[in-house]
Amino acid sequence: EPRHVGRPKRVLSQHDREDREECAAWARECAFRWPALLMSADASARSSSSPLSAVPVQAATASPSRCSDSDAHSSAMSPVRHAGGNSFASMMSTPATPATPAASVATAPSPASEADAVADTEDEGAVESIASSASKDKLRLSEADLHTIRVDIPRTRAGDPAFANPRLRSRLDSLLTGFCEEEGLRYMQGMHEVAGIFAYVEAASSPNLASPELAAGSDVRPFDGAACFAAFVRNFVHCFYDGDGFVLLHVLLLFFRQLLLYHHPDLHNQLEEVGVSPIIYATPWFITLFASRTPLSVLLHLWDRYITKGDDTFLPFLALAIMATEKAAILSAEEDETNLAVDRASLSSLDRLDVVWNFALTMQRQTPQSFVVRMRRVVRKVKDRCAKTRDSGVGKPDKPWTESVLARVEQERRLAVMPSEVVAHFARQQQQQQQQ
Repeated sequence: EPRHVGRPKRVLSQHDREDREECAAWARECAFRWPALLMSADASARSSSSPLSAVPVQAATASPSRCSDSDAHSSAMSPVRHAGGNSFASMMSTPATPATPAASVATAPSPASEADAVADTEDEGAVESIASSASKDKLRLSEADLHTIRVDIPRTRAGDPAFANPRLRSRLDSLLTGFCEEEGLRYMQGMHEVAGIFAYVEAASSPNLASPELAAGSDVRPFDGAACFAAFVRNFVHCFYDGDGFVLLHVLLLFFRQLLLYHHPDLHNQLEEVGVSPIIYATPWFITLFASRTPLSVLLHLWDRYITKGDDTFLPFLALAIMATEKAAILSAEEDETNLAVDRASLSSLDRLDVVWNFALTMQRQTPQSFVVRMRRVVRKVKDRCAKTRDSGVGKPDKPWTESVLARVEQERRLAVMPSEVVAHFARQQQQQQQQ
């Protein structure tokens, strides 16, 4: 008998077929909704000159428990805490001594903070907007990048037959190469996970595909996958603008670490003790906005909510909510099982998405507004500096500058409460007393 016989063709069950048809139907709904939302977000980002104008209203409220020193050690939702203590290098390698939460509240006269100096360099006025890169000479991708794209395309949701469609794969190739050349970026692994979703949505809205569940009932107007993919990345997936330095990813992970320590110091400290750092488990979340390993139907609903919300600072709160809702399982795991417990923290179903999304909204409301303002400002300035580095043809960002960025972000060890938040808190208290 021959040792090798052809791999048997997978037969889809009725449940699989229904799930795929439901996915395709929701993709067509996304094809109708996303273009206007993404183009509006893109236009708003290009025209906005002040980070304050984009701060979500719901982030402006502060939990009453944040204003009491007496609750500092009695609750995971205590007042302003220290959010540092370990260098980023140690966070990526060896376990560190857990940081001790502080019990003080700092008030800030303005959203500006020490971290705002991150990109206030001598030539800040000359920094150009990321949006202007498309008008410059196109970058020609190297053979190495083209080869990586060709290798990554078959890996994109390899278990889903819809992504094996030759037309969809060809479109994914053109989306990736076109985006990198237009934006002047080198290809980064993870882009295929994000672009693949836009190729799928575009395919679902096109009536002339081979896949029957995609073509059936497709009466949606043509979906411009290239324009929507580019707008989505520009506004929500900042890490693709990182280049070889990965400074944006490191900055976002530091902000996430501060957020985890602020809300759940016990969880943060246990992960530090066993050497499970955010760069191990959260990197795929921040690079692809959960596109990696999230079921397609769940991801479409997540991105639809995210695009509708239009808040590029919401990602760390989602990551926090995923960890917080698995907190009991992670804390109860044996030391050598902690990695597995963290790895199980994911968005596995629509019910799970509802729980995580609502929890993230609660965490955002209970976080001082200055955190969101500072994160948006730092990310914007670092992103602009990376663009300037690319435009100058230097390649990797200057090492002393990138080290300075990480050092200054990490030096900001407290989440400040803004005066407007204190006033709003007392105003709510007065209202509640009058109602009683």
